Amino acid sequence: MSTPDHAWQILSSDTETDVSSYYVTLPTDLTHPTRHSDDGYDLNQDKLDGFKVWREFISIGCAGLQKHDLSYCEQYDPDIAAKYPTLFDYWVSEVYILPPIITGLDADYILINLAAQKLPEENIMGLYTIEQKGGDETKAFWFIKIADLHVLDYYNPELTSYTDKFWNETLFAKLIPFTPVLYVDTDNPERQSETFKPGYIPIYVKDIKFPPDGQGPFQLVYVSPSFERDESGALTGPLIYKINKEYNPNQ
Repeated sequence: MSTPDHAWQILSSDTETDVSSYYVTLPTDLTHPTRHSDDGYDLNQDKLDGFKVWREFISIGCAGLQKHDLSYCEQYDPDIAAKYPTLFDYWVSEVYILPPIITGLDADYILINLAAQKLPEENIMGLYTIEQKGGDETKAFWFIKIADLHVLDYYNPELTSYTDKFWNETLFAKLIPFTPVLYVDTDNPERQSETFKPGYIPIYVKDIKFPPDGQGPFQLVYVSPSFERDESGALTGPLIYKINKEYNPNQ
């Protein structure tokens, strides 16, 4: 649910870079990433807690420690530690390792798998529906719940279509090669609305937000042949985007 620029920072950064500020939320306890509380994750507090545990182990020496705890002693070099102003500075520079959950992914590609429906050809332009048929579009609800976000910030009340916030702000939406253009009453298709109305379904047009030759953070490099078909019917399969390592979010 991150923005495209924030998601690019997470995906393109290496595995030793702290990207925690680019996530929409983080769990308080990184060892239980799907559990949330009212308090957010605090990297500085996490460092202090880790340092306290490490300091307690080296203060009692290595005698009698279990095998899995010996690494705490092996990480301490008194000669190197003496060169730092404090033991904490030594620990941060020489011992501490960022939790993998908040570091970059060093990824090259991102894949999304979708299921949509192309409407009959008599329409002036290609029109589509997305009806939660089992692709990644159906997982958005759970991504939102896992991130401890408000579902109705991203879904319209009937949970069958998405809000403007979803379409305008999330990478998830930008990877979907469709954009809603109107809402139609299924009982009387002549009844239409430009905005969400209960009982109406959204109609989409094809809209690739990250084209192959674009200069944005992502570039489309593969589309399932299903999405290239001219006839009406089900469209299913993956779309693969290359992460543009040359992208500059500050430009």
